[in-house]
Amino acid sequence: MAVYFECITRTSMSKSELFDRARSIDAHRASMARSREEAVAGVTSGLISLGEQVTWRAWHFGLPLRMTSRITEMESPDL
Repeated sequence: MAVYFECITRTSMSKSELFDRARSIDAHRASMARSREEAVAGVTSGLISLGEQVTWRAWHFGLPLRMTSRITEMESPDL
């Protein structure tokens, strides 16, 4: 099953800065501190890139969860 998400954001940041923020493990971890999300495998800090993956451990709705995300397609806004 494939899942597709689209998000439209209005901001004063450049496309390059937004692109890097979207793939930043550190920014995601900081934004999800309340759910105790932690990158536990794969890319665990810095920027994630094509072909890489990250496994997260977190608590949501009172339940412990593990989720692995893999970057299978990516297009830089600078191209």
